[in-house]
This record gives sequence, structure tokens and C-alpha cells, in this order.
Amino acid sequence: MPTIKINIAALVGDLCITSEDGEKVHSQIVHALQNGTDVEVDFSNVSVFASPFLNAAIGSLLRDYASEDLNRRTSFLGLTAENYALLRRVIANAREYFSNPRVRKLVDATLANSNE
Repeated sequence: MPTIKINIAALVGDLCITSEDGEKVHSQIVHALQNGTDVEVDFSNVSVFASPFLNAAIGSLLRDYASEDLNRRTSFLGLTAENYALLRRVIANAREYFSNPRVRKLVDATLANSNE
């Protein structure tokens, strides 16, 4: 299967913090996956990234794709051990959110209350 490399620093810069930037990455990944292409997400030269970015870029993939499929078709490059741990935590949280209606309801209610 063909593979495409998405260079995060080239796409959104070295500060990967906002969900808007994460959505740009998400769109690139989804486009590749829908076209039957595997994806290497390269975080080389990214100096900072945060959960909102990762939730939008990677976590939200679990809404439409099974974990097993994503594990087989995506890989991540250029991450420090600390950043990889954050990515794994975001993925675990997203997996729980999208697979457990009770958790989704609680999280959504909490977020709604915090925005009031």
C-alpha cells in the first residue's frame, strides 16, 4: 500500500497548539486514508504541541476509524518519549469517548456547563 508523509512543521509550523491547526492535519490524514494511502505523521522540528491540537488532529480520527485500522495504517515519527506519551493519552481518551456513550454524555455535559 502506498504511504504519504505529512510533515507537521511544514503544514502548520513548529507550534502545534490550536484545534484549528489540528483540523488541518486531520483533513490531510483523512484524505490520505480515504484514498487508500497509509500515513506517516512526522513531528520533526515541532517544538511545542498541546492536547487541543492532538485531539483535533489525531483523537478525532477515532470517531470514524477503528483503532486497529489506524494502528495499521498510520505511524508517527519525530516524537520525544514525553510527546509520544501525550499522544498515547490523547488516543486512549478519544477511544474511550467515541466507544462509550456514557463517557461521551458525561464529557459533553461537563464541557457544556464550563461554557456557560
